[in-house]
Amino acid sequence: MSLNNLLKIIHDGVVEGVFFDNKEDILTLFVRIDCEVRYELVFKGVLEYRVLDFGKQNIISRVINYQKDNFCHDEIFELLKWVSSSSDSSTYWSNDELRKIVEKIKLNDLALLYMEPSVGAEIVILFSDCIVKMLS
Repeated sequence: MSLNNLLKIIHDGVVEGVFFDNKEDILTLFVRIDCEVRYELVFKGVLEYRVLDFGKQNIISRVINYQKDNFCHDEIFELLKWVSSSSDSSTYWSNDELRKIVEKIKLNDLALLYMEPSVGAEIVILFSDCIVKMLS
């Protein structure tokens, strides 16, 4: 299944786990849909990510995958500033660096995924590729 097809059915899914491999720059999300079906979303070429408020319940309200075909400059710019900051500091990217990243998203060299929660984890991932695997 492609990421875009999974995003069509992911509403009310549950993020059960997050794993990041620092050496390979790979982030894996473990997501359950409809109590039975589990997916592994493997994001490759991860430049940055942020997971906020991950807890026992992490229910997905909506997911937006910003790419060439789904592009909103202002939203992307704000999410990039958020993903590259921490709770006590602002982004470490300059405006010029942010504009270059936005251009790469516009050209489909990168993508930016935003998971908005109903409850629990809010997630943003800046990546180059994603593979979706059905686990059960």
